[in-house]
Amino acid sequence: MKRFLPYGLVAAAVIVVGVGYTLHSNTPKTNPSSTTQTENTTNVTKAKRPMMGQDSFGLSVCNEVPKSLVERVIGKTIEATEDNSIDASTGCTYFVSKAKDQAVLVQVSFLSVDTQKKGLAERGITIAVNNDIPMENFISRTANGVMDSIFLVMTPNKFTSLDSTPGTTDDTHMIELAKEVTKIITGN
Repeated sequence: MKRFLPYGLVAAAVIVVGVGYTLHSNTPKTNPSSTTQTENTTNVTKAKRPMMGQDSFGLSVCNEVPKSLVERVIGKTIEATEDNSIDASTGCTYFVSKAKDQAVLVQVSFLSVDTQKKGLAERGITIAVNNDIPMENFISRTANGVMDSIFLVMTPNKFTSLDSTPGTTDDTHMIELAKEVTKIITGN
């Protein structure tokens, strides 16, 4: 009897693994890399580029969003770029003036969009969708109406934010830059 015990354990393990595989393979699959939208907006285009993984936007923001593009959109010369990647995000700062600390920031964050929205609300920041930007997005504004950031939602746990320091550029140019970055993110 003891001689057959190891075979019984092996057989039980094979059955458990087989049942687990069968259940897993029959579960409908969703591909997070193809998830581009979670909210309805009126002017959303389908992405040709994955939103997650090594082919998605955000691995080298300074290279993916060239300074010449930022210069063209905001109408100012970029004197320097600086990678500002940290633990949960990658990004690039485009300096109009390092001395005056005037810059545009494009940052890809691997954080919950819902948590970000809740945190903004707790600070008294309002959010609204801009239907001119052709991907899921929201713009945050301070209580006095000043644009805080533009958020381009890639997945429920990945977004790109665009910010600028005071005096660097205006809301219109930042929205235009968001449209251009959307083209890069989606591959359209």
